[in-house]
Amino acid sequence: GSDTKKMTAFAALQQVEAGGLSLDSTVAQVLPDVALAANPEWAEAAPLHDLLSHQGGLFDFTPWNDNPDDGYLRALAEGEFSDRGCALAPPGEFWNYANPNFSIAGLMTEAVTGRAWPDIVEDDVFAPMGLVDTYARKSEVEVRGNYATGTGYILSGDDAFDLLDSPAYSFGTVEMSAVTDNAFTRPAGMVWSTASDMAGFGAFFIEGDSTILADDLREAMTTPQVPLYPAWDAQAYGYGWIVVHGASIGA
Repeated sequence: GSDTKKMTAFAALQQVEAGGLSLDSTVAQVLPDVALAANPEWAEAAPLHDLLSHQGGLFDFTPWNDNPDDGYLRALAEGEFSDRGCALAPPGEFWNYANPNFSIAGLMTEAVTGRAWPDIVEDDVFAPMGLVDTYARKSEVEVRGNYATGTGYILSGDDAFDLLDSPAYSFGTVEMSAVTDNAFTRPAGMVWSTASDMAGFGAFFIEGDSTILADDLREAMTTPQVPLYPAWDAQAYGYGWIVVHGASIGA
């Protein structure tokens, strides 16, 4: 799920370290064909920093239909997202959880590396960390063969741009055939992993390894970049991380 956002931020910050991107790089500079028809000034004003900290100001457009082709990330961003997407506020105005922030950040890493986003995270993030059972494509999980889905609601007929849309739901066992793989949504929340691999990923943020990501950029991910609530800074967002100060004493 949304732990994928940490991986997207990680890969983007690797490109910041390499010099292909900076945290001030705007969407317009890196992706000139991504432009919101409803808010033509947005792309010029939206830097990578705001995308990775959920300050992009975007409407939370999250398609769940099945479109696994890697090229769909760019095709949707330059097509329907640009045509029908909108900004709720100027970038940097406030924290607003919106999955397209990370879809566009993932596409920015594609643009500067010339590689598909799943290949970027698998080659540059998962492999160097020794995450041997973490995958960015559903097809790779199916080849592996040992996976879990679950029981829950299966969505169909959803128009992710239409707030008044009434999609159909059915409840039951979620077969693998019903699990979608959407290349646009992948950088925001579609990586598959195991408990042990996720433990290893989390350990990296404690131990670090400057051969994979510079310590200052690693620490920036878990540093508060914006408060979740303007008048209360005990809960904040870093880059892909919710940062909470204090200790829980509840159950």
